[in-house]
Amino acid sequence: STIWYITSCWIFAKSPIQHIRRLFTNFLWSGSKNQAHAKVAWDVIIWPTSQGGLGIIDPLHQIRALLANLVVQGLLLGNSN
Repeated sequence: STIWYITSCWIFAKSPIQHIRRLFTNFLWSGSKNQAHAKVAWDVIIWPTSQGGLGIIDPLHQIRALLANLVVQGLLLGNSN
């Protein structure tokens, strides 16, 4: 949850997002921060479970959604009565 809070406030470059993905992958396959080899491709990991994936949310998509929500909230504040 800390990662999502931070990313909802700042726009990140590609490198931190890749680091977050690496942390997710390491945790999935080794249960820790230690380097682990992925057993499944990242594209499959983020597929919905109904399509055979693991249903993990891609950090890039989550960050974009949180930032878009921030923009929407800003627009709605100007229209409040």
